[in-house]
Amino acid sequence: MTTSMTKPNNHLFKDITVLIVGLGGYTQGSGVSAAQFFARNGADVIISDIKTKTQLRENVKQLKDFKNITFDLGKKHDISLVDQADVVFQNPGVPDLNDVITRAFIKEVPVINDWTLFFLHPKANCIAVTGTRGKSTTTSLLHAIVKEKHTDAKLAGNIGVSPLQFLETYKGELVVAELSSWLLRGLRLVKKSPKLAIVTNIMNDHQNMYSSMKAYINDKKEIFKYQTNKNTTVLNYDDPKTRAMGKSTKGKVVWVSLKKIPDGSNGIYVDNGMIVYRDKGKIKKIVREGEYPLFGEHNTQNIMFATAAALSINTPLKSIQKVIKKFKGITYRLEHIRRWKGMDFYNDATATTPDAMIAAISAFIEKRDVVLIAGGMDKELDYTKWAKVAAGHTKSIILIPGSATDKMRKAIKPYGYRPIYAKNLKGAMKCAMSIAQKGDNIVFSPGGASFNGFKNEFDRGDQFNKIVLNLR
Repeated sequence: MTTSMTKPNNHLFKDITVLIVGLGGYTQGSGVSAAQFFARNGADVIISDIKTKTQLRENVKQLKDFKNITFDLGKKHDISLVDQADVVFQNPGVPDLNDVITRAFIKEVPVINDWTLFFLHPKANCIAVTGTRGKSTTTSLLHAIVKEKHTDAKLAGNIGVSPLQFLETYKGELVVAELSSWLLRGLRLVKKSPKLAIVTNIMNDHQNMYSSMKAYINDKKEIFKYQTNKNTTVLNYDDPKTRAMGKSTKGKVVWVSLKKIPDGSNGIYVDNGMIVYRDKGKIKKIVREGEYPLFGEHNTQNIMFATAAALSINTPLKSIQKVIKKFKGITYRLEHIRRWKGMDFYNDATATTPDAMIAAISAFIEKRDVVLIAGGMDKELDYTKWAKVAAGHTKSIILIPGSATDKMRKAIKPYGYRPIYAKNLKGAMKCAMSIAQKGDNIVFSPGGASFNGFKNEFDRGDQFNKIVLNLR
């Protein structure tokens, strides 16, 4: 049976069967939020996850009181479960190439996620940010800015909570969301995009989850694919891939550039050290570079994305400037943890790509004072460019185990650079302490995924912080 998905109606899910593919480990994430939402609203819920009950115990515990939830855990997804389902809910970590998802497509069973349901709401009011890098900082800063005017604005998506945490009581409040390529897949069925969409950049990532780079980019394009000429798309002019998107969107294009934007266009750029915004030929001075706590060229771009978006919805300039000058960044994004014995410790645990590591190293590029701790699991990415930057601008590199670690070692070998190897994060810090001196920066920027020895990237960040804060 195929279920009609035309409007959000709690009664729509009564007595139907929902198959959730991937419960996930985040306690307010898509999987567990969907299970709670559907179970509360009368659906029979089946949860399938390759992880065991023990591995998922925190989220399983949240669901223990629901009698209409059954679990199929700790083994390969059973594709026959699709035959029992009226709707399949796809967790963001589950690729389209998954056998269960493929079978659902073939059987024409609706495949949805939490953002499918959000955009079905008649009062859906959303600003969304996507991109390979910078989206979390941009989203958090933008949310802080808009809250100056819209005090009830919500933070959701990858950086916040699932919209299913608040959808049942939602009345049209502004939602600022970070949407990964996986979450954006949920817009296909409803054919709706946010009224204001931001794409920070497109870099090689998640190629272990996609059949091609083109497929990854196509998912990103969902963020503006269904916009109209009454909507706005903020794009990175410095990135050829996002610059090309300017020809695809129907929304008004607002460019972001660290250099210059085309004559006659609207957008934000840097002019002699001053960030300025141009709209219909009129110039607004925003803030001078360096007059804010965030550092690094990538963070200047993040500030510009958030500012361009905020100005597009008529946020007062003074409110924007106020927030920019006090915003210190977010957890695990090149976050300063501690200064100890004249050394500074930075946690960049969410850096899972070589481009992310390059951004971290580049933030300190004026001096060769970085002791880099890196390593993790491979996402089928190329570390050649990273190796050149790392070899020229780090004092030492300490690698922890992982398949990406092997690729880093091979990439940097032609430069005559010999990394140090540690058995784990604690051992890596011990090595770093034997190398670093007063004035050095110890930077944890893994450059690989976290699924070897850590629950997720946030657990990885927590473990690093604990080690740093316990230094005596």
